[in-house]
Amino acid sequence: LFSFNGKCGYLVHFFIETDSVSAWIADFGKHIIAKAARKIARDITLEELADKFAELVFSLTAKLSLDKDQVLAASIAVPGVVDDKNHVIRRIPNLSGLNDKNLRRQIMEGLNIPVLISNEARFCALGEKICRFPYVDDIVYVDITKYSGIGAGILLNGGKNGVAGELGDIIIDTHNLDYEYREQEGCLETLAGLATLYRKCEHLIAEGKAPALGRELKNGLLDFDMIERAISEDRAVEAVYDETVRMWSIAIINIISILNPELVILGGVLDGRNRKTLERIDHYVKKAIYHDVHIRLTTLGEKAQLFGGLDMLTSYTFDTIITEKIIQI
Repeated sequence: LFSFNGKCGYLVHFFIETDSVSAWIADFGKHIIAKAARKIARDITLEELADKFAELVFSLTAKLSLDKDQVLAASIAVPGVVDDKNHVIRRIPNLSGLNDKNLRRQIMEGLNIPVLISNEARFCALGEKICRFPYVDDIVYVDITKYSGIGAGILLNGGKNGVAGELGDIIIDTHNLDYEYREQEGCLETLAGLATLYRKCEHLIAEGKAPALGRELKNGLLDFDMIERAISEDRAVEAVYDETVRMWSIAIINIISILNPELVILGGVLDGRNRKTLERIDHYVKKAIYHDVHIRLTTLGEKAQLFGGLDMLTSYTFDTIITEKIIQI
């Protein structure tokens, strides 16, 4: 029998977004101790990103007066297609300079610690199960990212490791086959990603067809919540919003038809504030699916990927690093 000191070492979890990288440091009890973030450019190189990661670790350890060697491992949540076997980012539409790059190897060399890397939506699905739905075996987490990405994290039969669900690549109709989407965004991402919706709304504002949304935009950058609020007054905005939501609904209907999950969770930019969007998606899904389907908005927000990543990282660290040290003793 032995007891384990939860503060003998620490874990770091990174989250890459379109314009920033966030990092959290936690002990082995998965208690979050501190967070730091850095802005990044969309054309950032692999080497520049690795430098940002090193800056973040230095910032966190210095803030907590920790030795860098006390950080034992790290996990990275990526909003893109990750090759789990070779640890390569195959495609990340929002940061195309990282396509086909081995981020894991670069970060391991820079930080000199083991690194886990996976799709953001997979971590989100795991985080939702652990924190909110431990009694649900089959979960699909639909991730609408801030810029153009659309993905899904899939947990089947309570499995710990999600299977990639690249919703952004779904074909909507036969005309979509006239184009190639492999290099950047997938078909659904091109047609219904938030970047496309934002461009359409900006054109409507410029043409004077979206006065309510235009008034809101004067107070800051366009976001999805503004669009959702404006649809009750601006008919043109409601039309492009509805077109986008219909395409999201088609993707959700397709994945329900194939996998029949117990629960579908909507996340990314969507959260508990977006009841209108949930009701509209639910309306369209019920038109196509004849059995009951439970669709929910996330209540965890970005913490879903954090909790999922830390859970997987903690298990990995115990199974490898800590177990090896105990055996050596």
